[in-house]
Amino acid sequence: MTVSGVPNSGFPKDGFYARIRKITRVLTVVLCLLVLTPSLSGCLRFGLESLHMMEIKGTPYQLAIVKEYMAFSESEAKQYDWISADHFARKAIAVLEGREIAPEELKDWDIPETMLPPLVKARADLMKFVTDDMKRDQPAALAAAMESFDCWVEQQEENWQMADIAACRDRFYEQLNILNEATDGATIAPEAMEEVTQEENVVAEDVAAEDAAPAKATAKPAKRGITIETPITSLNPLAKNKDEGDANEGPAAPHKKAVRSETGASYVVYFDAGKTTLGRDGMVVVNKIVTDLRDDKDFEVVLNGYADQSGNKDFIQSMADKRAASVKKALVDRGIDEDAVTAQGLGAGSVKTPIAPQNRRVEVFIVNQKTK
Repeated sequence: MTVSGVPNSGFPKDGFYARIRKITRVLTVVLCLLVLTPSLSGCLRFGLESLHMMEIKGTPYQLAIVKEYMAFSESEAKQYDWISADHFARKAIAVLEGREIAPEELKDWDIPETMLPPLVKARADLMKFVTDDMKRDQPAALAAAMESFDCWVEQQEENWQMADIAACRDRFYEQLNILNEATDGATIAPEAMEEVTQEENVVAEDVAAEDAAPAKATAKPAKRGITIETPITSLNPLAKNKDEGDANEGPAAPHKKAVRSETGASYVVYFDAGKTTLGRDGMVVVNKIVTDLRDDKDFEVVLNGYADQSGNKDFIQSMADKRAASVKKALVDRGIDEDAVTAQGLGAGSVKTPIAPQNRRVEVFIVNQKTK
């Protein structure tokens, strides 16, 4: 059986297991209301309250994973998702009782079919590290990876809090790369999704392709702010240069030809997951550019927009184009001559890091800037 290009996934397309799980949830609610307590929330908080009353002891891995799932359960309870809070509290209780737990089975959740492929691969990658050796040597990272994967699954089933989905997913891959580096492996990047039909559902928009040759070190999410005077060897990141060798080998995208002067500045504007509109920090960068160019007339601005390697090629290109256009509009609205600005989307042509936030960007190059 194939689900969105994933062979032999074993998941019934009719959502049989997910429906069974929903029926179980409904029966649990009915039992709480009719038999155990008149308070639904009180009944479903039983797992979390039981966890709070237990003595927290065990191996470093057990302590770490209980801490992770207790925090996850408490977070769900604060959002009044009592069923999820109870479910994940019981996973922590199982650990304290000496039982083994595993990452959530995807067949038990009602995940949109287009979102299954990256989760299938992510779970398979994680299971390679669920070993006694890793529990001993990397207890905190393994526990965090387990909880983050389950968080990703739970949020993906709800499929509407895109920022929360991205946060769970990004943390999962950060922890997974810690585990992988501990075994001298290459950095793991999410498998690119084959189909994303609309921008609102781009929950995996910020993933790097497997052939992107990422750096081995684990990267932290980028701070969305100002990067100035970045060394630039070419206005075309897809073109090879003598310092990079074959690292960027591939056909060069069409670029506006320009020669950057020694005094030209560069900037980077970062975007939130699935967004093509500028946020507050992005506007700080735009305002900085406008201020720096206030007394100059002889300059050109080249904007290179990027998106991550997920979704189909048309979608990736559209995201990159829209991000570059968004920065151009903001500059023009603040007085920069429209004819002096060239905006172009380069798709996923240059992946900076496997950690997604640094890839959602527009690079800004000031060309032939007047010497002050």
